[in-house]
Amino acid sequence: MTLEQAATVGGCSTAQLEESARAFAPTPAAGDD
Repeated sequence: MTLEQAATVGGCSTAQLEESARAFAPTPAAGDD
């Protein structure tokens, strides 16, 4: 399942889903470097 598919199923926008994903699994690519 892609982020967009999950967003559609969850009724959330992709941006909101990505925000939640970063909250649970922050990545070095988030600009924290």
